[in-house]
Amino acid sequence: MLAWALGGCSAPPSLPAPPAPEAIPGLEAEWAGDAEDLEAGASLALAYSAAGRSAEAESLVAELMDAFPNESAAFITAGLLAEDGGSPSNAAAFYQAGLEREPFPAVRSAVEVRLARVRAEAIRADVRRAISAEEEFADQEPDASSVGVFPLAFEGIDSVWAPLALAVTDMVITDLALIDRLQVVERASMQALVDELGLAESGRTESSTAARSGRILGASRIVQGVLRVEPGALVGIDAAVVETVDAPDAAETSVDVSDTLERLMEAEKRMVFGIIEELGVELTAAERERISERQTESLDALLAFGRGLAAMDRGDFEAAVQDFEAAVDIDPGFSKVETSLTEARVRSRPAAVATLRSMPSLARQVRSRREAVRLIRSAPTVMRRRILRRLKPEDRATVAEALGLDRVGQVILLELTFRPPGGVFQ
Repeated sequence: MLAWALGGCSAPPSLPAPPAPEAIPGLEAEWAGDAEDLEAGASLALAYSAAGRSAEAESLVAELMDAFPNESAAFITAGLLAEDGGSPSNAAAFYQAGLEREPFPAVRSAVEVRLARVRAEAIRADVRRAISAEEEFADQEPDASSVGVFPLAFEGIDSVWAPLALAVTDMVITDLALIDRLQVVERASMQALVDELGLAESGRTESSTAARSGRILGASRIVQGVLRVEPGALVGIDAAVVETVDAPDAAETSVDVSDTLERLMEAEKRMVFGIIEELGVELTAAERERISERQTESLDALLAFGRGLAAMDRGDFEAAVQDFEAAVDIDPGFSKVETSLTEARVRSRPAAVATLRSMPSLARQVRSRREAVRLIRSAPTVMRRRILRRLKPEDRATVAEALGLDRVGQVILLELTFRPPGGVFQ
C-alpha cells in the first residue's frame, strides 16, 4: 500500500482526454461496483454531459459532492458541468469550493483562471438579463441606498491623459463603497452595461441614459460626468447625480471641481465629498477619515493604473499586468492596484481546460498523496528515513509541500531538505 501511495505523489506528465460517450457503459459498471471510486464517478458525470444527458450528469455530480465533501474533484467537476450548461454564477460557486479543498498546484492555477472568467461572464449575463427584462421591471422602484457610477467620459486635446478618467472613476467607486449605508454597483457591472448598450462617451453624459441605466441595474441614483484635461496642465471634473425613478425628466444635481493635474487626487476627494452631500448621506468621523485617505500622490502611477483598467476592459490582460506592475513600481504604496494586478495575472494565464477535465484521474492521486503524507508522519524515525531515501526527486518536492504546513511536518521536512553526512539516509 505504501508503494502505491508514494507512486501517486507527482502529477502525470501528460493529461488524459475527457471521457467520451462511448465510455459510459464501462464507467457505469465501475461506479456501480465501487461507490468510493471518485475517479469513476466524476468521469461518468463528464461522460453523461458529453452525451447530452445533462440531468443524469447533474444528479450524479450532486451525489459526488455529498459523498466526497472534502475532495476538490467533485466540486470542480460540478463547475465544469455548470459552465458547459451556461450557468456561470453556479460554476463560480463550485470552482470557489474546489479551490478551498486544495487541489494540485497546476489544477489550482487552472481553476483560478476559470473562476475569474466565469465571474466576469456571470456579471455580463446578469446585465444582459436585466436589459432584456427592462420593460418588465420598469415600474419597480430601485433600492434607495443603491448608487452606480458611470465611467467618466474624457475630454482633452491630448488622449494620453484619457486613462485618468477610468482611474478616477475607480477611485470614486472605492470611496463611496466605504460607506456601509450605500450599495454601490461594482465597476465591472457598469462597464458591462456600457458595452452591452454600446454607449459612446457622449451618451454617458446624458441624464436620460443615466436614468435608464440605473433602472436596469436597480440603482436609485447614477453618478456620471466628464473629466477634462485642459491646456496649462489643468484638470476639471464635472459630475452629476441623476435620480433614476422619475426619468426621463430625472432630477439632476451637479458637482464641479477643478485643479492642477498634479493635484488630481485632491480634486477627486473634493468631488467625492460633494457627491456624498448630494446623495444626502451624513458621514461619521471615521468614514470621513477613511475616505480622505489618498491611494497615491503620483500622477504617473494613477495614469498607469488607468491604462491597466482600460486594457482589462478590452480583454488584453497581459498588457494590464504590465501597466499595473508599472503603477506599483512607480508607487509601491498604491495598494488599490494590487487587487487589479492579481486579477490581471490570473486572467492572463491559459485557460487549461484540459487540466480541469483531468480532475477525475487526478483525484485519486490527490488522495494518494494525502495517504503518503499520513504514513510518513506516523512512521518511526528509522522507517521514515528509509521512505525518504527511496523517494524520487519529484515525489520529494510534492511531499515536502504537503508536510510544511505545521510544525510536526516542518521537522520532517528538515529530513527531506538536509541530508546527513555522507549524503544518504541510513
